[in-house]
Amino acid sequence: MKPALAGLAKVISNKASQPCLKCVRVDATPESVSLLGTDLDVYASVTLDGAKSDKPESFLLPLERLQSVARKFPAHTVLNLEPGRISCDLGTGRVSESSESVPLEEFPVEPEFRGEPAVLPLPKPQVARPATNNPMLLHCGGEIVERETLFG
Repeated sequence: MKPALAGLAKVISNKASQPCLKCVRVDATPESVSLLGTDLDVYASVTLDGAKSDKPESFLLPLERLQSVARKFPAHTVLNLEPGRISCDLGTGRVSESSESVPLEEFPVEPEFRGEPAVLPLPKPQVARPATNNPMLLHCGGEIVERETLFG
């Protein structure tokens, strides 16, 4: 779950003006659990491998709260998500923390797309490396530029 939350954090801002935009929408079904976040321009969704729910439901949980709870436990720990509550069974006892509840109705409607999703290739990263023995010059994408041009 930690990698999923890290990815959603790139879309969800803690500085959003509406509380619902600081939240992750949890969509739980008996077959899967998916998380959705948005900033109204970009929507990010992830389906958690092996996660399932006893009952189908959707609710909102603040991303910041989810991240702070997830950081406390090892990566393999299973978190139980419920409306207004995040809990975990550690084997030696159950840890449960309450969370702010934001009404699901406030969350923006996810856009629907027709057709098959397109898989986009990831661009190769451009790495700046010294062009000469002069530390003030860097080689970037085929050009030699002065460091002040890049960083200042």
